[in-house]
Amino acid sequence: MDLKDNQQNYTCNPYVINAGDTPSIQEGPLSKRPLPKIKGRLFLDTDHNILQGYRM
Repeated sequence: MDLKDNQQNYTCNPYVINAGDTPSIQEGPLSKRPLPKIKGRLFLDTDHNILQGYRM
């Protein structure tokens, strides 16, 4: 089986499911990171591919 022939059958749909007590999950460039006002908030820095969490 040639993977190239079957490539159209596979799609990649990355997503995040908040299944816990995380108050919010946001993403964007580091310059748009929100203030750490809420404990447990997550931010995905798309400039550096780093997931950051706020702990107070």
